[in-house]
Amino acid sequence: MPGRMEFQFELPRSDSRPHRRDPDTPLRVLVMADFSGRSRRESPSALLELSSRPLLAANADNLDAVMARLAPKLRLTLNGGTGGAALTIGFAQLDDFHPDALYQRLELFQSLRRSRARLLNPASFAQAVAELSPAPLQEPAKPEPAATEDDSALLERLLGKTPEPPSTRPAADVGTAAINTLLQAVVQPHIVRSDPRQEAWIEAVDAAIGEQLRAILHQPAFQALEATWRGVRDLVANLDSDLLRVDLLDV
Repeated sequence: MPGRMEFQFELPRSDSRPHRRDPDTPLRVLVMADFSGRSRRESPSALLELSSRPLLAANADNLDAVMARLAPKLRLTLNGGTGGAALTIGFAQLDDFHPDALYQRLELFQSLRRSRARLLNPASFAQAVAELSPAPLQEPAKPEPAATEDDSALLERLLGKTPEPPSTRPAADVGTAAINTLLQAVVQPHIVRSDPRQEAWIEAVDAAIGEQLRAILHQPAFQALEATWRGVRDLVANLDSDLLRVDLLDV
């Protein structure tokens, strides 16, 4: 039968007594996340050392103020009607993520809002349609058929007189119109040229607005930042700040 092996350890005793938490002091929870959206920008700002970054206490009453201090910002690239241009969006409160807020405050939608208002106004409807409509392509002028002699010209020629040459008209110029504005590029695919009704034009502008909003809302970076802040909102909304303190650290 093999012998047993025994081990004995002795740990030094500490002279200091264990620290006891003050029952009146709330517990603290640290939440670390990319609250500013810096990691999803094309040119992220320089990262500070974790030890030098501030801890921001968040609760149900001051969450918008904390958000405004961190100033989240996203730089997105839309591949739809914007032609792949970069779009920068800043956020100062949770409501800024709502589609209605995006529509009201982003420069991308200013021209669309203005055009929609003019289409709704009978006094400016015709001019708004003219600005939104791409110029029609001009077809090359068809060559005119050779002039035929009429009876009088034939009689004059037979009598030895020189008939007057028929009048000629200058050929029509041939041109190609280009759609060179962002607004026309966004709205034109939704417009049926042969349908001049006001309702159809307004629906076309609404379709363009919806297309651009969906392009923003479906961006992974936008969804991730919104989910981060709404997750914090849900956390602090159900906590008693007297018993538990939540600190945010932007990493």
